[in-house]
Amino acid sequence: MARRQSVVCKRPNNFYTFIGGWKTILTNLLNALTAKGNETRLVVGPVRMVNRLARAMFRALALAPILLASCHSPRTFASLGADASGLVQLSLRVPAALMIERGIDTLSVAVDPATLGLTQVAADAGMVLGVETQTRVFPKGRMQEALERHAVGRGADLAAGATTWIAKKDGIPEPGTEYVVEMQIVLFETDVPASNTWDPHAGNFKSLWTRTLRQAEE
Repeated sequence: MARRQSVVCKRPNNFYTFIGGWKTILTNLLNALTAKGNETRLVVGPVRMVNRLARAMFRALALAPILLASCHSPRTFASLGADASGLVQLSLRVPAALMIERGIDTLSVAVDPATLGLTQVAADAGMVLGVETQTRVFPKGRMQEALERHAVGRGADLAAGATTWIAKKDGIPEPGTEYVVEMQIVLFETDVPASNTWDPHAGNFKSLWTRTLRQAEE
């Protein structure tokens, strides 16, 4: 999430020194021109004041860029890899298909590594990244019998959603039945710290990338 920063105008210390110098010069010049009974001061004082004014004008021209540059937006010290808005550009390998492997009494599904492709995602530098998967398996043509599994983990590995069903425990696979698997993969950011009972939706949750993959047994 981008952070807005207001523009702040600050004058450097040499600005006040510069103003104070001009004040002193003008005061001395006024005193010299209004002094009475001191011919040397009336003649020499103004000449010195003119020289000092010339030097002060030169200083003013030299300080002008500094004074103008003193009004600017404050620097943003972002985390490593973040741009000025506090976002980190991530280069991720994202899947485009699933693969199913069937054993005598098991059915396993995972992303197909041969289909991984690169994509760019912007994430907030101050947030926690995670991957959430929602996987459903059901016999072909019988979606109403679907079994669902949910998993969530920290990090940005989009190929980490592998899971296995075991006949004795889950009731699938059944002999002679072909299955379809759907997997929704979500890369997200949240401000909830990861834990053993992590619920990233309990705080500021934002989906950064999502894709639903579907694969049938062949």
